[in-house]
Amino acid sequence: MDLQLLVLKIIEGDFTSGFTVALDVETITQGQTRSQQRDFYGRLPSLAPNLDLYQLHRQWVSEITTARTGQPQRRRGIKVTSKQAIASHYNQPQTEQKRALQQAMVQWLTSPEPGWQAVEKEIIRWSERGTGETQLVIQLGQSLYQSASPNAFTLAKLPWGEWPLLKEQNLNLVHFAINTCQYGLPPAPIANLEAIHPTVRLQRHFFPAIRILHVLGNNEGIDLGPDQRVLAGLTHQGKKVEVVTIHQPDYQTLSRNLRDGAGFDLFVYSGHSEASFDQDLAAMLLGQTGTVEGVTIADLRLAFQRAIGNGLRVAVFNSCASAQLAEALLDLGLSTVLSMKEEVADIVAHGFLDSFFRHYVQGKQSIFRAVRSSLTNLEEYDRRYPGVGWLPVIHHNPSVAPPLWAELRQQPQSIRRTGLWAVGATILVLLLRWLGLTQGLDLKLFDLMLRSQPVSTAVDERIVVVTIDQNDLDILRQNGLQSAAGADVISDGALAEALERIRRYQPRWLGLDIGRDLPIAEGNTRLGEVFRNGDRLLVSCGFADQKGEELLPPPGMDSDHLAFINFPIDRDQVIRRQLLHGEFTNTESCPTNQSLALSLALNYLGEENIFPADNVVLTLNNVDFQSLTAKSGVYRPNEVTDYQILFRPQPRGVVREISLSTLFADTEQRLELKDKIVLLGYGHKDQHSTVLESDIPGVVIHGQMVKQILDAVLDGKPLLTTTSQGAELLWILFWVGVTTGGIVTVIIFDGSRRQQQLVVIASLVGVTGSSWLILWSLGLWLPLASPLLFLLLMLGESFIRSGEPN
Repeated sequence: MDLQLLVLKIIEGDFTSGFTVALDVETITQGQTRSQQRDFYGRLPSLAPNLDLYQLHRQWVSEITTARTGQPQRRRGIKVTSKQAIASHYNQPQTEQKRALQQAMVQWLTSPEPGWQAVEKEIIRWSERGTGETQLVIQLGQSLYQSASPNAFTLAKLPWGEWPLLKEQNLNLVHFAINTCQYGLPPAPIANLEAIHPTVRLQRHFFPAIRILHVLGNNEGIDLGPDQRVLAGLTHQGKKVEVVTIHQPDYQTLSRNLRDGAGFDLFVYSGHSEASFDQDLAAMLLGQTGTVEGVTIADLRLAFQRAIGNGLRVAVFNSCASAQLAEALLDLGLSTVLSMKEEVADIVAHGFLDSFFRHYVQGKQSIFRAVRSSLTNLEEYDRRYPGVGWLPVIHHNPSVAPPLWAELRQQPQSIRRTGLWAVGATILVLLLRWLGLTQGLDLKLFDLMLRSQPVSTAVDERIVVVTIDQNDLDILRQNGLQSAAGADVISDGALAEALERIRRYQPRWLGLDIGRDLPIAEGNTRLGEVFRNGDRLLVSCGFADQKGEELLPPPGMDSDHLAFINFPIDRDQVIRRQLLHGEFTNTESCPTNQSLALSLALNYLGEENIFPADNVVLTLNNVDFQSLTAKSGVYRPNEVTDYQILFRPQPRGVVREISLSTLFADTEQRLELKDKIVLLGYGHKDQHSTVLESDIPGVVIHGQMVKQILDAVLDGKPLLTTTSQGAELLWILFWVGVTTGGIVTVIIFDGSRRQQQLVVIASLVGVTGSSWLILWSLGLWLPLASPLLFLLLMLGESFIRSGEPN
């Protein structure tokens, strides 16, 4: 709710010559104060010679404090020492002094003084412009107390509600308060030296209960039971209210309760009090009859500052002449205090407290409006106590909006906003992930993490790749082993010669990554014999890929010596997965179930007495090769058909490569190919991209895939794997919770917007670093795009609102 404050500052002067005044206009929106006008100067007129507001005020006070016939003198003030004084019966109310003071206020405040008329017109203008509630605060300058104290005290006690301007039709909803302090923002609660316990802070924010400290002071000759019953019966739309009542406490007990770490929202004092021209000497009277102890606000300065630091928002002094107590609390930093200007009858005090809380707990009424409604209800006592509606007064610091009842112990607006933004960001991120729109970013982040990790460059001596490029084909042609036909592919005769030469080195297994479904030039018969006699030879074929292309096996080739060479290729044409096996035996194009890499690795490991375990999951030497089919939350189910695992690429050179020309030139068999896995394939065609490099021959990638399997089984290196979609969802929600909880914690502990941003930045570093570390140490790929998108949304929200109050 927007709040417009009209602050009428009475700066200096006296009743004889008049007072210098200035009008400030401020608006408070969502806790942020904006100044609309500063120091519109005017002149409060002097009093007519026949008017003496001080004497008229004292006569009115005497009138309402004189005992009525047949009634005990039960008033909440230090002067109640005469017990039950009884006077003679009377029939007519004593209203003459009230009427005289009322007429004097009207005559004074309707003066034709031009400076005063200008101020009234300015008040009317701003009141009509206000879109929310308008409050008038009459602020007495400190110079008045220093130079003319009697005038200042008289001004503070006058019934400003009789100002005719405030009773005009368009201003009848303007509420007013008195402020004898002159400052902008409330002083910092310097006594809050000890940090509030974290559990108390969390309890106050997430399990809010309005806490009221009700102090029952000395009750000699008065009845405080109705006050206690009023507070005990407070409820508001299920909002929990906790009333802590202390009866006739001593100084130590009251101080200890004020310093309660759980804090209080309201402080209510009921009982006798003692007034003084010096507010430092105004006192609450504690203890029982015979042991009465006067305690001033100055005596409890540190305790009250601690209470304010712990969340005290409003104080109510339902006791006689307690204005000085209220002003002393304003000096300590409390923004809103209610008090009684003069001595108040016990029955009036009961009625005011009951009426005030009945209106205030409706939730949407400000304290100003609740007090105004209560003053209307006090009219029932006006015949017995003329002008009783002038007694309650609001003391308010105009730089702070007084809290609504519904706002007490309410989660701060920033917490609710952060929670709603976090929920919305989480739903958006999960929706994008479910639609597959974060897959591309996840894959790119996966690439970055793999590229940034340390990779061994040691050459694997178990695998050798023999490549055939255009230069090799030219050399073969020059030596008569390659015909001109089929210029970019090796002829059957040259291929047969290459296979026979490799076989002379006695490799453990030989894999051919060259398609040969049709004869090419001469030597087809010889090549067929090599295929049939190659007991340690695996020949490649390929079933239809994404483009519909397939590679048929050589005619008459035994399926036991066949292996497919298909790669799962992502949309960005990068190979990140490795297809190990599937149900392809019924396909005519490639009647085999195993990939070339897996077949070579299994045959190699078989000679090491390592065989697959009889499990659904491929297990070799207690190493599980978990399939992506039902595990990955990054790839969609239709993208990970059959048995696939993640592929960990290696830098080129880790798998030893030699050219076909080098093989043919080694007439003395100096090449170390014995007992190794040898792959033969093209180096100038069938090229692909991996995470680390591009334009890599397919035969080299097959060699790296063989190495990945051998490294995992023989060397214990972790395989790349993913976890279930449920676990990935928990991973995302974990960072949602950590970040949101961190921001809320910063808000709870009164941190700045910069600290909230640091929480998000720390989460960004945390999720990135932990994802990288888990991938490096365990080989587990956790989604990074979704947490990063969530964190960036939270960081953006923080920067957008960085200009607003926390």
